[in-house]
Amino acid sequence: MACGVLGALFHKMVWEFDLWTRWAWLDYTPEGARSIVSAITSSMLTFIVFFLSMLIIAVQLAAAQLTPRIIARVFERRVSKVAGIGDYEGIGGSRLGHAGGPGAKK
Repeated sequence: MACGVLGALFHKMVWEFDLWTRWAWLDYTPEGARSIVSAITSSMLTFIVFFLSMLIIAVQLAAAQLTPRIIARVFERRVSKVAGIGDYEGIGGSRLGHAGGPGAKK
């Protein structure tokens, strides 16, 4: 949840910076910018799914060689349980912020 809040705060900070500087990066229209953000977001989510799949395979291969006591000790720490979920929430929170800016169609 904290990563989702940080993603939303990061969006607000970037939005305020954009309003302050009024940069026109590559002269994109707001709709073109939304398309670019959407493409980047979908590629990031695809990469995350691929990475987590490879991580699951690595954990399964390692688990086959370890005793259950060692595996339980690794996964009883809160950090190892929450890290992947927090990254996903941060990306989702940032994406929601980009989709609903002041110029968004309702």
